[in-house]
Amino acid sequence: MARLLVLAAGLMLGLAACGNDLADSPARPTPLPPGPDRPLEWVNVPERVELGLHETVRLTVNLSAPVVMPTVGVTYDVSRVISVSDLDNDTPGVLRFSLRGRFFGETTVTLEAMADGYETAVATFPVLVRGGGGAFDSDVIWAELGFDAFECPPSGLGGCKDAPTTLPLRDRVLNVLPIASPNFYIRTHNDEGTRLVSGDVVGQLSREIRNVVPRMTGRPFSGAVESGPEDRDAADWITVIAAVPGTHPEVPVSPGFCGKGLVGTLPGRFFIVQAPECDLLGTLRHEVGHALGFYHVSDPRLLMAFRDNLGNLTAIERDLMNRAYRLGRGAPYTGPPDPGRELPGVRPRGAGIGARRMIACP
Repeated sequence: MARLLVLAAGLMLGLAACGNDLADSPARPTPLPPGPDRPLEWVNVPERVELGLHETVRLTVNLSAPVVMPTVGVTYDVSRVISVSDLDNDTPGVLRFSLRGRFFGETTVTLEAMADGYETAVATFPVLVRGGGGAFDSDVIWAELGFDAFECPPSGLGGCKDAPTTLPLRDRVLNVLPIASPNFYIRTHNDEGTRLVSGDVVGQLSREIRNVVPRMTGRPFSGAVESGPEDRDAADWITVIAAVPGTHPEVPVSPGFCGKGLVGTLPGRFFIVQAPECDLLGTLRHEVGHALGFYHVSDPRLLMAFRDNLGNLTAIERDLMNRAYRLGRGAPYTGPPDPGRELPGVRPRGAGIGARRMIACP
């Protein structure tokens, strides 16, 4: 499984993704004189950490000797269940860092420390982000859905790759399409002429596109939905490729992979997988959301969740997507949506244009 390493070396902390540069640390004490390899162990490592979604906990762990750690790493599964930040190893033999719950689920954190004259110290512990139940948080969903605050959180750690979403949240803008009724083109064959999708499935996809787009934009759908064997890379068109794994180079034989697509671009393109483990229409709705300019969210009960993207559009997503299209492309993040007004199932909080990456949706 892919893993992410957050590494501190020398006087600087090299943090993964989003380029969060930190100031130089204070001068370090003189390290202990090197000697033969001696055992070095982590002590007071937690047996298990549990936290809530969007909750942050600060941890302090120690080494069995007060050595300077020129290299220390915190490794964790790239499951987006948590993020790790604020590494501090300036005090000899002490490591401090923060964990933030980003998605319901469980992962494992591995600590490693290397010091001259000592064996590498390694320790692991599980982390559970508690989930399920409770009212939706409109502020969190709005920041994630419209401004990529889940995969590219404002803390500077995450999977963001596009310049507009590496900005602080206050400087980001909506990436919804400039038109509410783009045209959709369902490609029926691959480049070798092999048919990818049956006529019955084309009909299902066409009907669902006409149904879900106006619910997301809040406006009547007046675009075309067509199908054909050739590619169509034309302005105002979004190409839909629904393929069985292995019949298209962009649809690999990979268990759990159900789709991927561009976010808020014209011409646009997304892929959905015809496989027993994939909800074809649920994945279609999810990818249409990306095509219209919306990002992944952390709450798995929502259609635009990073994973388990099955089911239907929820009322809170519909209302926030409609709001985004009322504000329009380029509208800045200004805080919670409609402070003080209750949305269906929502607990209010408080009183990158042109993203180009292909977002995978396991």
